[in-house]
Amino acid sequence: MRTHQNSESQAELIAPVPARIGEDKFLSPYPSRQGSNPVNINLQPVQSYESQVSSSTIGRDLTRTPSPTPSEAEALNGNVQLGIDWKKFKDPKNWWMYVVVIVVVVLVVLFVVYRDNILHWLEPAARWLHDTPGGWVIPILILVILSFPPLFGHEIVAMLCGLVWGLGIGFLIVAAGTLLGELANLYVFRYFFSERSKKYERNIGYACLIRVIHEGGFWIALMIRYSLIPPHLTTTVFAVCGMSTLTFLAAAVLSLPKQLITVYLGVSLEDEADGTQTKSEKIINAVVIVVGVVVGIVAFRVINKRINEVKTAVIHDRRKAR
Repeated sequence: MRTHQNSESQAELIAPVPARIGEDKFLSPYPSRQGSNPVNINLQPVQSYESQVSSSTIGRDLTRTPSPTPSEAEALNGNVQLGIDWKKFKDPKNWWMYVVVIVVVVLVVLFVVYRDNILHWLEPAARWLHDTPGGWVIPILILVILSFPPLFGHEIVAMLCGLVWGLGIGFLIVAAGTLLGELANLYVFRYFFSERSKKYERNIGYACLIRVIHEGGFWIALMIRYSLIPPHLTTTVFAVCGMSTLTFLAAAVLSLPKQLITVYLGVSLEDEADGTQTKSEKIINAVVIVVGVVVGIVAFRVINKRINEVKTAVIHDRRKAR
């Protein structure tokens, strides 16, 4: 009897070997306090705090927005505006820009000084077009060709139309040539030069202008048409933006008064040459020029203001896209 009790007590003191039920769990032979079922003990190693911090830091670094490039930082700290970037002239590598500016300035000065002589020199050919049946088609075709950048001379043709055909018919010819040329420019750049034009979006000012057009729609397009930016250059931007043809046509038609001013200047030149221009006509001529310049400057400044308002969002999107 005593021997049997001693054997039972010795058996209770000896802990049995736990049965393995998995790679990292053991089955405890001892009953829990609330029942007699065995308890699973999880022996997986606990991840250290340092490893948790390092993994979260790595995840945060992978999603962090890249730092701005030097040009982007310069744009964020300064003003972005359309037009000539005079800072580039400080780089000797851009010597060709001096040549371009000098040539353009010389051509503008020559046109201003010898404008009347140029128009009167071209007048016989324009008179021949006036007297030839269907001759009005030729200035329309010339205006269509000159609508493609970097060609220029649209104003000279418009003034010749006013000089030869008068204000009414001359304006109709210029309006037809302008609209057809701008439409041709729009479709050519939209379907044949879209990929090449998108490369210019790397320029921050160009990218901001596209964002302004996207957000502003018709009214911004109309304001750009009235600004000092050459119309055929803005048409290429509209093509890249994917502007609808209807919106583009509406803005182009409503901006035709700019062409009317140029045609009127041609009409006034004929009156001035004949000596029939009155004092009131001279005043009207000066007022028309001043109003056109003021409207162009105001529209240009508004566009530059909107560009600086969207530059932060544009640069942020460029950084996230990298």
